[in-house]
Amino acid sequence: MKSRLVGIVACLFCAGLSLGAGADEPLLRFGVVSDIHVTAADDGTLKRSDNLDLFLGALRYFDRMKADAVVVAGDMANDGRVAELLAVGKAWDSVFPGGKGSDGRKVEKVFVYGNHDPARWERVNTHGERLIADDLAGSWEKAFREPFSPAYVKTVKGYDFVGVHWGNEGKPAAVEAIDRAGKTGKVFFHVQHPHVKGTVYGGNVWGQDNGASFAALSKYPQAVSFSGHSHTPLENEQSIWQGAFTAVGTASLRYISISSYRSTQFPRGYENGKAAKGAKGDAGAKVMASEVYHTDLHQGLFVRVYSDRIVFSRREFGAGVPIGGDWVLPLGTGARPFDLETRRKTSAPPEFPDGAKLAVSRVQAKPVDGQKGEKVDAWELLFPAAKGAYEYQITGTGPDGRPVVSWVYATKAKVRLAASRFAGDKVRFSVIPVDSLGVCGRALTNF
Repeated sequence: MKSRLVGIVACLFCAGLSLGAGADEPLLRFGVVSDIHVTAADDGTLKRSDNLDLFLGALRYFDRMKADAVVVAGDMANDGRVAELLAVGKAWDSVFPGGKGSDGRKVEKVFVYGNHDPARWERVNTHGERLIADDLAGSWEKAFREPFSPAYVKTVKGYDFVGVHWGNEGKPAAVEAIDRAGKTGKVFFHVQHPHVKGTVYGGNVWGQDNGASFAALSKYPQAVSFSGHSHTPLENEQSIWQGAFTAVGTASLRYISISSYRSTQFPRGYENGKAAKGAKGDAGAKVMASEVYHTDLHQGLFVRVYSDRIVFSRREFGAGVPIGGDWVLPLGTGARPFDLETRRKTSAPPEFPDGAKLAVSRVQAKPVDGQKGEKVDAWELLFPAAKGAYEYQITGTGPDGRPVVSWVYATKAKVRLAASRFAGDKVRFSVIPVDSLGVCGRALTNF
């Protein structure tokens, strides 16, 4: 899985690498992560040390890269415990004591609460742990030794960062902070946990806000908004969106998340994603194991700001390697390289290798993801991986004669689908590779 993700290179923006690697020095450097999900007991004992180790590793990388600031777009704590937030603060202090890097430069933290930070999970309350939600301001000030405000503006080397805590998106304090930064006319950076509605991933992903942030940010084309929450992997080229302003999804430092639940928010319900609890219909007839819901990938960004461009470098922190090519956003030219339709028109379609074939056979498969029952008849489809594929669209004929469409996230080119969803003993299947922009390649068929 890691090798596949790391190997995908954004062909559209390979030329941008030369722009980002110029001899001129950046005016600002900062790291971006989200969704750390530190888990700790009330006495501070870590339940999963690897979560905090990943954060420490990211901070050390940002220090080596001479970051002027570090953004954490929410969900620092996993279960809403004060002890978890304190562990994050302690990790920061260990890498940036006194808010300074190893070379003595000042490093600013731009952290915000996500939904997990002030959570009141039942399992927490029944054990009597101290909760962040009981004292949002006090918990924050104890962990980070700075005042708490629902929304704030911090200026780093002349650039404003607007931080908006969970539950304050689009509220007066957040709008006031956005206006304060926006009215300077200079590029500024906005951070909140949920995605700004209708931006990254075409608005077709779980984890969007109520839309109020979009209205506030739309007045300022120089705004760049960072958000997390959905754990969508950064090799998805729709992680960056350019419209009235620019929005960037930050993936997750803890794990990526792909669902098989189908709804208006999940048009890409994956056969090899985790089914929602109690899911019915197609998602309730899964015979493929969940390979990609809590995938062991740990992603984030490093951002460099120049006078004429912003360079976003994606990184896999577990393996310590880049993900694809840099995204390069021109400044002051009116250029819109990350307009979705423009990118779709210029994207090279994913392709199967020459001579590729689709093999189809009938097998016995056991329902997965906690569904009970004996093995059932299933169709197994085998095909080679397509270069540049993010997902596969698989179509067969249903019992009513209508097409049955399934989606598979591109981890393994071995697919099992419940036979009850299709008509007869001979089903005509087609498999279409699709990139993360929605561009389709040529289909493989068994007919």
